[in-house]
Amino acid sequence: MPAPLISDCVANVYWSEGDLLHESKLHSHLAHLAAGVELRYTAPTDAENAVAEQLIGDAQQGERRLEAIMASAGRR
Repeated sequence: MPAPLISDCVANVYWSEGDLLHESKLHSHLAHLAAGVELRYTAPTDAENAVAEQLIGDAQQGERRLEAIMASAGRR
């Protein structure tokens, strides 16, 4: 099934140039957003990956500690 046209997503406008105005504004805005995403995405650096791994490890350690506390309290 093909994607809907931008004009299908724009509300009906009841003046002579309204359809052109809204569709082109929407198209321009979507193009701007798409360009921003494409230009700004870069793969994480080694430092960012290291921080993410450290935070994940800290969170997993905290979960294990919490589970142990809950088990010792008889709640599990």
